[in-house]
Amino acid sequence: MNRNRQDMGRKGELNVAALLNGAGRKIATPKGPQSRYDLLVDGWRVEIKTANPAVKQGAPEDSFRWAFNLQRHGVLSEQTDFYILRMEDIPFSTRAIHLLMKAPVGKMQIAVTVRSMMLNDHEMAKLFDRFKTGEFGTGPHTIQEAA
Repeated sequence: MNRNRQDMGRKGELNVAALLNGAGRKIATPKGPQSRYDLLVDGWRVEIKTANPAVKQGAPEDSFRWAFNLQRHGVLSEQTDFYILRMEDIPFSTRAIHLLMKAPVGKMQIAVTVRSMMLNDHEMAKLFDRFKTGEFGTGPHTIQEAA
């Protein structure tokens, strides 16, 4: 993975942690690079994936596509409770869009387009808002587990 993608991913993790912390969620960061998830949020293991849109040259705006790799080094382990997909560089917006998916997903990659957001992926944005406000309650994992 190139350095820019790592930086974008880390920045996305920090932004999501700040957003959730600001909403009153309890956040812990697991220790070590071998962790199978990025954050422990109110006892839920959360893996954060961040993507910028890819656009085909000369294609209409509907061709914006955010691709999220759920695998690490070709392995789909899914040792997480949820994925938060952070969509960066939204056309005509200054904010990212956050989507929440319950694991396991069973796919190596997830793609989100403007069209898929209008048809059904907007439901994942509603789920993220519910998660952010604490509607999912407390998960089964402990802060000590992240240490």
